[in-house]
Amino acid sequence: MRALKTSIAALAIVFAGAFAAYPQNEKEDSKADKKAVKEAAVRKLVESKDFTFYVQSASPLRGGNVNIQYGYYDLKILPDTILSFLPYYGQAYLVPNAPRDGGIKFASTDFVYEAATRKNNYQIIIKPTDIKDVQRMILEVTPSGYATLFVNNTSRDAISFWGYVEANKKDKK
Repeated sequence: MRALKTSIAALAIVFAGAFAAYPQNEKEDSKADKKAVKEAAVRKLVESKDFTFYVQSASPLRGGNVNIQYGYYDLKILPDTILSFLPYYGQAYLVPNAPRDGGIKFASTDFVYEAATRKNNYQIIIKPTDIKDVQRMILEVTPSGYATLFVNNTSRDAISFWGYVEANKKDKK
């Protein structure tokens, strides 16, 4: 009788442990599936050349980090155009003709776009050939969608931005 009670108790513990572990494995699978879907979406964005980099903070070459209002500044990349609306903090060696021309603001239709995988991240090198002030922009995107943008200028100190990439919103007609 005593052996029957201990075997029933042991069997109950085994079943309870099996059922308690089942939902946990399902959650882990769900997290892995979500991560794989996000990574595939980011890879598709980088390959399609149709996304926007939203700036969350900037770090000039000289000085500290500057937090930026969500969604205000961005770099929009389209298959045939690059639209830059970025702030600039740092030392400039030439003064712009118009005071409102501060920042890194331009539209380029003649540019080189090179995307490669580097250390599990995507590295995108953009060289606008029709903009004289910006030499090169390097956008490093993680598989989760976070990104860092480095901008090299001819007449200003270099600056870097941190943020994330998202797909461009399609206009509803």
